Amino acid sequence: MVIDLSAIPSPKRPVRPVRGRSSWYPFYPGFSDSFSSAILRQLRVSGATVLDSWNGAGTTTATAAQLGLGAVGIDLNPAMVVAARSRLLDPLDAPSLRPLGAQILKVARSKYSEGLDSDPLSDLFWPQGNGAIRSIELSIREVLVDPARLPCSAEFFEDMSPLACFFYVALFRTAKQLLAHQASSNPVWTRMRLSRLQRVRPTYESVRATFAKEYCSMADEEAEGRPSPRATSPRVQIRLASSTRLPVGDDSAQLALCSPPYCTRVDYAVATFPELAILGYERDASFDQLRRSLIGTTTVESGADVISKKWGPTCVEFLEGVKDHESRASSTYYFKNHARYFAQLFSSMCELSRVMSPGGTVVMVVQDSYYKNIHNDLPRVVSEMGESVGMKRSGVREFPLKRLLAVSNPKVRNYRGNSVSAIESVVALAAH
Repeated sequence: MVIDLSAIPSPKRPVRPVRGRSSWYPFYPGFSDSFSSAILRQLRVSGATVLDSWNGAGTTTATAAQLGLGAVGIDLNPAMVVAARSRLLDPLDAPSLRPLGAQILKVARSKYSEGLDSDPLSDLFWPQGNGAIRSIELSIREVLVDPARLPCSAEFFEDMSPLACFFYVALFRTAKQLLAHQASSNPVWTRMRLSRLQRVRPTYESVRATFAKEYCSMADEEAEGRPSPRATSPRVQIRLASSTRLPVGDDSAQLALCSPPYCTRVDYAVATFPELAILGYERDASFDQLRRSLIGTTTVESGADVISKKWGPTCVEFLEGVKDHESRASSTYYFKNHARYFAQLFSSMCELSRVMSPGGTVVMVVQDSYYKNIHNDLPRVVSEMGESVGMKRSGVREFPLKRLLAVSNPKVRNYRGNSVSAIESVVALAAH
């Protein structure tokens, strides 16, 4: 199967706000609905299955469902699994959203108590706000999930209905709104612990009012742009798992459409800390374990300092350049951090090769970057890794980027002057 990249739109999400399900959880690194649709509409294999091993907020799985395709979306971040599952909401549930929201708020009154210091939300909110958010979360669990089941397990997130996920996303948005004045210029960075003076002090009623506003806004967007009934395709699964150990059988996917975390040291666990706190992830325990497991984490592990020739000459040359760079900590922390990233990326590429059926295609969205003044050509690295695991590059389409997070760091210009730019590439790899 050959995917034509010549007429596809840019993967980048539009600058202007969009309406509908894709606006419920506008995850910055996600790609656009128009891009995923342009790729998936080229799939002509009867009964085909689409895979996204970094499913994020669920653009691939939502598009596949609308087109009546089978799909498996994988992500290791529970907040992303919840966001992605919300987009599989049955259109027949739309009239029930507002009444259910009112019922959740009614039940939440009986769940309220001022938040304890042990609650992970206590790092962000004062007790009254903490308790109000937690009471709504407990109410969602009682009304739409199972009050006896505790979060922080794969089964909890994978079995949760899209309807329950809809209200969890509304609660995510509520926390983000309440924390908005603490946001930085970087949209994927969140402070995990605020001082007592910085912690947000919403009243009990203001938290409830914000939650009502958020779920009503989402319900209105659903009513305006309701997708076809095929959006509830039973052939779409969203799993909590790692891209390095895919819970998918050999030769089972005909198309993979995915975008791995870019090698730009964006810590996606930190970016979703409020959401993970709502889901019960404790900052110094379960959250830390998750953070260290995600590709692209800013943490390092012992033993993460081995370079493999299997990663390809471009990757090896880049890592050696980082290791030999004269800047502080290049040969220690930064080298180990990058080496771990590429080790995990290569393991993920091995898994993609394993699960792709003969003649299938992997389409990956990747972006180049720089370490100081050393070019990290991630599109070429992905191509060479693909060849190392038995795939062959069949096409590439480049999109110059004008919006970069790198410009928010003034030190970047010390190494690259005013030429701060990047290329986002769509790379197609053919499976043998």
